[in-house]
Amino acid sequence: MTLRFDLQRRAPWPAAELDRHLRAGTPADLLRLCWAHMGIRLVDWAIRHHGPAEVDHWLDVAERGYRI
Repeated sequence: MTLRFDLQRRAPWPAAELDRHLRAGTPADLLRLCWAHMGIRLVDWAIRHHGPAEVDHWLDVAERGYRI
């Protein structure tokens, strides 16, 4: 999920391919749990080490949730 979050910002097309693989081999509840965990981690990191724009970015990503 760490890779998936990074791809959210850097490269949308591999993110879609990774999503396909994640959905095929991982229960939906686990994907949502992992997404929530990473969202909290990255928002916390942005609050501690970056400015408001970075916090807003990761809040937006986290709030979108993992689309199953």
